[in-house]
Amino acid sequence: MALSLRVAQGMVQAGVAAAEGQGIQVSIVIVDAGGYLIAAARMDQTPLLAPDIALGKAAAAALFRCPSAELAQRWGPGAAIPAAMSIRMGGRFVASQGGLPIFDGEECVGGIGVSGAAPAQDEEVAQAAIEARAGEGSVPRP
Repeated sequence: MALSLRVAQGMVQAGVAAAEGQGIQVSIVIVDAGGYLIAAARMDQTPLLAPDIALGKAAAAALFRCPSAELAQRWGPGAAIPAAMSIRMGGRFVASQGGLPIFDGEECVGGIGVSGAAPAQDEEVAQAAIEARAGEGSVPRP
């Protein structure tokens, strides 16, 4: 099942609410399973590159079907694979904490990326958005 615009926009709104609750400003991006943009938001006062970084985290999580932090740990700083992926994808690949895959049952239907705060906070916002989607009837993969 594809991730709809309506659901993606709801996830972005839930992420914005979670960020506001923490007193942080972030950019939030939702992509489909192929890493292509569905919905995005850049909160006021968020760093200018945050939307691009969030897109890269979301795409990495969707394409590899695992948290982007796991990819960062797998390859480590300066590794050739994430650098090559980023070049191949025109910069749309960031192996850094803050991106999570979005599952519908066992199927990965997309990814969410968050950037603009500390990496752990970015991931907390992403997780809150996924949990909000779970409240609509979809269950995230454990």
